[in-house]
Amino acid sequence: MSPHSRAWWLGLAGLLLTLAALPAYALTMDQPFLRSTGLVAWTLVAAGLTLALVAVIRTRRRAAKWILGVHVALVIFAFYAFFGFARLPRPSMLAADSVAPAFTLPSSSGEQVSLARLLQDGPVLLAFYRGEW
Repeated sequence: MSPHSRAWWLGLAGLLLTLAALPAYALTMDQPFLRSTGLVAWTLVAAGLTLALVAVIRTRRRAAKWILGVHVALVIFAFYAFFGFARLPRPSMLAADSVAPAFTLPSSSGEQVSLARLLQDGPVLLAFYRGEW
């Protein structure tokens, strides 16, 4: 196997490592530390990018540079996805003293709760919980 083809396979292996970061992140979502830091996924991304850089250094062929370009694009997307999509939601359009639109939703015990009915007893503080009951 020529040095150029070894470098090509090295770059391709790096690309596969980088692509494996997303399923690795999904598989580690149940661990709070790994979910909040993305340690496993970022380690795979760094290893993949390192392999792609080594491939470009070993051979200056266009294909290796193309693989490195795909890596850089994936890393930029990963940063945007991890830090951009995961940020806290923007403040609601409702001000602190504004009135929410009328609604009826099931409570945690399954009974239907109407905002209009609750407002008859006085002010209401709405709290929304993410996740399952």
